[in-house]
Amino acid sequence: MKQLILIAIFSILLMANVSALNIDKVEISPLTVEPGNRATIELKIENNLENTIQDVIVKLDLSSSEIPISPAGSSTQTIDEIRYDDKENVEFDVIVLPNAKPGIYKIPVLIEYGDTIKEDVISFIVDTNAKLTLSIDDPDFIVGDRSTIDIKIVNKGLADIQFLNIKLGYSAFYDVISAREVYIGDLDSDDYDTAEFDIMINQPLPGDLPIKIYIEYTDALNNQHSEIQSVEIDVYTQKEAKALGLVQTSNTPFIITGIVVLIIAFVIYRKIKKRRKQ
Repeated sequence: MKQLILIAIFSILLMANVSALNIDKVEISPLTVEPGNRATIELKIENNLENTIQDVIVKLDLSSSEIPISPAGSSTQTIDEIRYDDKENVEFDVIVLPNAKPGIYKIPVLIEYGDTIKEDVISFIVDTNAKLTLSIDDPDFIVGDRSTIDIKIVNKGLADIQFLNIKLGYSAFYDVISAREVYIGDLDSDDYDTAEFDIMINQPLPGDLPIKIYIEYTDALNNQHSEIQSVEIDVYTQKEAKALGLVQTSNTPFIITGIVVLIIAFVIYRKIKKRRKQ
């Protein structure tokens, strides 16, 4: 008996859900929207009831502070009537807030007719590309010296990224004597991190030396990205570095040589003086 009652209740609830006004189709143009941009949401409302429904009110509920979307027009649309087994469209113009984080947002939709209020949910995708910039704090390097490249990675975009991996490119002008790859992980918007590589410049070249940096990461929607950027370093020979004062010349050898010369001169002087006395 209990099973029959449960089946009956389930059947009634199922019929009530089917025999109602439903969102049959959702079209958002563009499909993904960048912060600060506008979009159009088009909803197709289907009448599964067995009679014509008049004065249907469709409303987007954008009141939550967790939804970074505002109406660019009215958030409420009215359909005069929807006949049985028919469909009608409503459109809403919205704008994404400039500081919106990329992600999938759920927007409640309220459908009111007669004394009935039905709530549904649609998905709205906000997405934007990360903007990574690279820089080197000390771009001066000398041929033959072991040097550390300290690369600063800044995320100037609104999108947080994850699984960030940095790889140093190959070149005939230098050898990498450290790990070629550095895993950073998460890098939030308006934040930075650093990656260090040890290299040895093995030959001089005219002008600046470009170094390719391979970047891989995953965005907030789990899309994988890869890009190549280039940073430049100034390379000098030992002679050029000394002339520019980049290398401090040590006076120790000259001081030692002078002391040795003085000692030898003193010894010779003592011997000569001793022979004269004899």
